[in-house]
Amino acid sequence: ENFFAANAIPSHRLAYERLAGEFAATTRALFTALGRPDAIVPVPRLRRQADRISEEMVRRFLTEMRASLGGGRAAEG
Repeated sequence: ENFFAANAIPSHRLAYERLAGEFAATTRALFTALGRPDAIVPVPRLRRQADRISEEMVRRFLTEMRASLGGGRAAEG
């Protein structure tokens, strides 16, 4: 952001979560910001692979990692 501001270059924020959840609308907004509101929005080639099971695995990993580090504090060495 500092680089763009220092060089007077307009920027456009793009959040992964919004892109993953609202691909067409987010991509249209990006093309509009780039001065190409007439651009064709591509069909996403990838689909989200995470599901309820993988989300639970992440929660379990984080819980176990915090426990191994003493309740979230960094291990002393």
